[in-house]
Amino acid sequence: RFTKNTVVDFETLADDLSQVLNQGYAITHEEHQQDLSSIAAPVCDHTGRVCAAIEISGPTYRVGAGQLETFASDLLETAQTISRLLGCTAARI
Repeated sequence: RFTKNTVVDFETLADDLSQVLNQGYAITHEEHQQDLSSIAAPVCDHTGRVCAAIEISGPTYRVGAGQLETFASDLLETAQTISRLLGCTAARI
């Protein structure tokens, strides 16, 4: 556990991962570091495997609950563009 918000329960983690798979990006609010929130999306290589991720992060008071979701569309588009440039041809990255 890194902070009081770190997910340590298996069922909660499984639910969170399911949501990440459905939406294509992950959001964290102070799970690894106090006062830091972020949104991240995967970047895939020519084999279709995740090789990196791109992230937008900032102090929770600036990008807290509800604000990070406003970046989701641009973040996903950018991750898909980078993935295509790396040769990824998967329908959904």
